[in-house]
Amino acid sequence: MITNDKQPLSLRDGNFTYSLVGPLVLAFPCTPVLGACTFNCSYPYGATLYAGDTITCSWTDCGTWNKYIEKGSSICGSSGNDMCYIGGGANGGGSCVVTERYYIFTALRLTKGTYPTNWCWYWGNGTRPRPVANFTASPTSGTAPLIVQFNDTSNTTPQSWYWEFGNGNTSAERNVTFTYTQPGIYSVSHSASNSGGTSWKNVTDLIIVTSPVRADFYAFPTSGPAPLNVTFNDTSTGTITDWSWSFGDGNTSTDQNPSHTYEAAGNYTVNLTAANAAGSNTTVKEGYISVTEPAQIARTYSITVGEKYRNPNDPYQDPWNLSFSGTETGDNVASILNSAGWSQQFYDKDLDVTEEDFGTTGNGLDNSVLHYHFGHGNETKGIALIKLNHLGLYPIMPYDYLSASQVHKKWGNQNKWVILDSCLLLSNASWGDALETSHGILGFASSKNPNSQLPVRFFHYAMEENRTVENAWRAATTEVYAGTNTIAAYRFDNVSQKDHDHLPGHGEIWPDENPDDGLSEYDQWTC
Repeated sequence: MITNDKQPLSLRDGNFTYSLVGPLVLAFPCTPVLGACTFNCSYPYGATLYAGDTITCSWTDCGTWNKYIEKGSSICGSSGNDMCYIGGGANGGGSCVVTERYYIFTALRLTKGTYPTNWCWYWGNGTRPRPVANFTASPTSGTAPLIVQFNDTSNTTPQSWYWEFGNGNTSAERNVTFTYTQPGIYSVSHSASNSGGTSWKNVTDLIIVTSPVRADFYAFPTSGPAPLNVTFNDTSTGTITDWSWSFGDGNTSTDQNPSHTYEAAGNYTVNLTAANAAGSNTTVKEGYISVTEPAQIARTYSITVGEKYRNPNDPYQDPWNLSFSGTETGDNVASILNSAGWSQQFYDKDLDVTEEDFGTTGNGLDNSVLHYHFGHGNETKGIALIKLNHLGLYPIMPYDYLSASQVHKKWGNQNKWVILDSCLLLSNASWGDALETSHGILGFASSKNPNSQLPVRFFHYAMEENRTVENAWRAATTEVYAGTNTIAAYRFDNVSQKDHDHLPGHGEIWPDENPDDGLSEYDQWTC
């Protein structure tokens, strides 16, 4: 039998190789019987031969016949026009050199004596092996439009090829240049085929195409007094994986949307570099942030107190004050702030307390940085306003209320904080809607007893320990109402004001919210 040593043949001119398998087929009657013969040649059955190629064969148990390989004209110049002598003997080997292009090796001729009696041919029952698909691609990443060169590197001589580029496009070329015009991640499939079959190679997420990077951003606010906290928003286009900010004051960030506080007055140039694996782009905004000297916030305050009611056991008796009366509370507030150099705008009590005190007409507390109110509250009706009853006497319960809707988006101007030392009010979320540019409301979400020491503790923490407004209120209510299950609360316009606000002269005050997003930050705690 003839077998093939399966050494590869160079793929000249796109021709293919065969493998010879199985027993030889007797093509012309003759005496030799070669059932045990093993015949190996350096070129496989079906290979294309060229001038200068050397054919080397070896054999065992093949009898003492002369052995030739042949096919058509002039395979070997010295051995006739259609055959090449390679040797004789039962076991041995030999070779010859091809003198001109020869098509394919297809037959073994054995001779002994004269034609035709002692001549015979054997043809192999050859089959072509299936290719093993393979390919290369370069480059595999970049910005659109990305031009990629695909080269077939399949072995075992395929006859046809097929490509799928992952975006619906295909090709039947062996080697192909393809352009990806849209950003995306693409899988590529390639097949190689011949008469022996087809094989595929599939590579998932092989090609990564990104958009060209264009860096851009905006910031808010871009001007204001120091310390100025600025939020930067990336608006760059393209597939971006990395950001590099320079804020112009020596500080940097790699966040996509960072915040940065400018501590000193000046004009600052901001740089943003946006990048991905394919490259980067930088935008520079000269003098983009303008910071002025720190704002001097006026230390002004106002107070409203509603305290007088008829004794429910004797409605005709003179009015009586609540224990730890509002006057004591209000007087404590006034005394502390006056001593600290604050200016009083107004201090109204009982019948003098009107809706206008709460800014319903753009006046009142709206002109004070801090307003402190003491009195009754109702979670649905609002702030209790005292009026005399029909007998001209103080009522047992107040008649009028100021609802949150009456001051919707009206607390602003100079005002920063309102303290509602009243029951239940902050359990109603609508009070957060009163905040236009005001920063926060401090109060309660449950019933409570009056305690004139509350402002004393609050201003101690806020002014002597320089705590934030939120922290001072939390500490004061927790201490004064400890163990009473009183629920204290706050509503701030935003979390930054809650985290940063201090009373004037005692630390940072966060800028007013602009534009107003209609949201507020709420928390409550049980004392």
